[in-house]
Amino acid sequence: MSKEDNLVFIDAGAEDASEKGICCSKDHKSAAYHCKVAWLQLPHNKEVRLLLVNKGVDGIIGFAEYMPSEAAWRPVAAGNYLFIQCIAIYQKASRSQGLAGKMLAIIEEKALSQGMNGVCSMCSSGTWMAGKNLFEKNGYAVCDQLGRFELLYKAFRDGAPVPSLIDWNRQLEKYQG
Repeated sequence: MSKEDNLVFIDAGAEDASEKGICCSKDHKSAAYHCKVAWLQLPHNKEVRLLLVNKGVDGIIGFAEYMPSEAAWRPVAAGNYLFIQCIAIYQKASRSQGLAGKMLAIIEEKALSQGMNGVCSMCSSGTWMAGKNLFEKNGYAVCDQLGRFELLYKAFRDGAPVPSLIDWNRQLEKYQG
């Protein structure tokens, strides 16, 4: 947990998300909240981490959901990177204050401390995904594109492998009935 001004950045996972909070639902009594907690506790989600931004009386105002790229739910091949699956600031009044950039910096520090190659994220201008502006503003570069989706990355060392998107359309062809 790191503190800045009246903000507290909280790290959570399956083991403590029900007490600390989750990203997609702030109402601890809602069915969606309990579904997300149960989802986090599934064995294949054990490496999912949440970075929550708590602003005192306002409570949780933003979050990032991230994990090792090998455990990502998105179609990405990115050996030894941390993958940001989702990042958002809820309150419009709290946007444009650099909070998402601070979350990126915290996640980058975690990746560096774990000896990872870097951090990456899949972006789109469509619904339910972060746009690429935040990442580009923070030194990320587009490394792959597939349809409306772009993969952005920030490598920590020269010679680190460049992540790529997995072509899900070719994968689909294998399973056509």
